Amino acid sequence: MNNKKKLRIGYFTSLPYFPLLGDTEEVTLNAKKALESLGHELVPFEMPDSFKMMDMVFDFGFADKGMHMNENW
Repeated sequence: MNNKKKLRIGYFTSLPYFPLLGDTEEVTLNAKKALESLGHELVPFEMPDSFKMMDMVFDFGFADKGMHMNENW
């Protein structure tokens, strides 16, 4: 597929709750360079507070105080 449409892509290189492993940042930045060389626009952004985000996920997942998980365990 040879689409000439240029894309605008958001990317991030860190997430405090889940630290990067190995060469993840290098791989991301290499992919960014490759996409930019093809004419795409890459826009850096920061994820919302990942600790607050995970608190919300757990609050939602255990809204029943963990009863569903406990019953299925």
